[in-house]
Amino acid sequence: MLRKYLLPKYLKLRWQDLFRELESLRASQYFTRAELLHLQEEKLHKLIRFVYENVPYYRAVFAERRLTPSDFRRIEDLPKLPILTKQQIKNDFPQLMPATRKPPAFMRRTSGSTGSPYKVMIDESAALVESALFYRFLFSIGYEWGDEIIKLWGGPIVQPDNWAIAGNIKRRMSDAIWNHTMIDTYNLEANMVSRLFSLLQRSNRKILRGYVSSVYAVALEILRAGVAVQVKALATTAERLFDYQRSAIEKAFQQKVYDQYGCGESNSLAFECEAHNGLHLASEHVILELVDNNGDPVSNDGMGRVLITDLDNYAMPLLRYQNDDLARWSPGACRCGRGSQRLHGIDGRVYEMLTVPGGKKIHGGFFDEIYIEMKFGDKYLIDDLRVVQEDLYNYRLEFVMRGSIDPRDVEALKQKYRQYLGDVNVKIHYVDSIAPTATGKRMFIIPQRQASDDNGWDNAHAL
Repeated sequence: MLRKYLLPKYLKLRWQDLFRELESLRASQYFTRAELLHLQEEKLHKLIRFVYENVPYYRAVFAERRLTPSDFRRIEDLPKLPILTKQQIKNDFPQLMPATRKPPAFMRRTSGSTGSPYKVMIDESAALVESALFYRFLFSIGYEWGDEIIKLWGGPIVQPDNWAIAGNIKRRMSDAIWNHTMIDTYNLEANMVSRLFSLLQRSNRKILRGYVSSVYAVALEILRAGVAVQVKALATTAERLFDYQRSAIEKAFQQKVYDQYGCGESNSLAFECEAHNGLHLASEHVILELVDNNGDPVSNDGMGRVLITDLDNYAMPLLRYQNDDLARWSPGACRCGRGSQRLHGIDGRVYEMLTVPGGKKIHGGFFDEIYIEMKFGDKYLIDDLRVVQEDLYNYRLEFVMRGSIDPRDVEALKQKYRQYLGDVNVKIHYVDSIAPTATGKRMFIIPQRQASDDNGWDNAHAL
């Protein structure tokens, strides 16, 4: 109860910008579609002028296509610019940052659900908007200042000695202030599940938030144990929420689940409301397009590739960025009264909980995060990669890359696998390409039950 009164006062004193942004966004969520469109176009005009004057990559694009800022009057003019891919971000990283007028920024390493690591620069002001949008979402599902948030999230895998102590102290202090408790889903052993049960049963004034598959795995344990668990609200993220998962989660917690969508390159993209009829786009923050394989807009009920134009990030402006996700629009107005467009759901981002020796469950994000934390994107030119769980004790790591991985990094990678997964064998294969599934989706992780059907590595050579 003390935090309920002290936390907002603390924010007003120490983080006034967040408090002001949050109050502004809580009002704008009920803007009409026309008002949101006007806001988007105002921010787009400003961003277009900035990249034209300051960003080498876009100056070259404008010159090549004989464009000027005056050619962008409406959102419909955005397709005059090319689609920006992850490979282009890797190849043209310095050219995508402003040569002049550089705003305060920090680096964010990411790979989304593809596994191939790279980095982007994030404007500190854009990060503030992302945080404010997240808290707007929390308030919309019942959060009050001071409520505990239990996070089923992946903990740090690689901790350099000079970071481990200071980083852990800083994180613990931040969690104490915000009343956050993290359960490491990269290490979801039986004792961790028991601890989570204890936390959940202690009080119902809690928000449970985490990876879809992690929340689902806990829900199954609750149903098996037949225990009564109550939370104030449930939120899932990071993966596609399937109907069967939603049903089991809501049955276990006797509570509706709220889904949300974001990516490492631009967080806080879309959020589910109390009507549970799609995810509302954060229109104040991004313009989102759904296009087919030819780059044309998809029909109202069609599935398309997600293109993101981040309206707030001036440290590395991403216009029409393709993040390799697939999604659909949700037609019609929402009865909640919010005027923003809605996504029906995300169709192309799936991680899974894998079973490892000893029966422990480990979230698939571990296999993604380890490459980020080991800075493979900085060290190596990796075009694509995939993790194949051949059986309980054997993993095949496939790399499409120029050159090879330093033997010392190979050994460090294998040691991390054994540390988290148990007594497993890890083989590295360098391959020419990794084919998508029959539906055109790219699967970064092939779990054990599917690995026997995969034969895309016959021409690989192992290390």
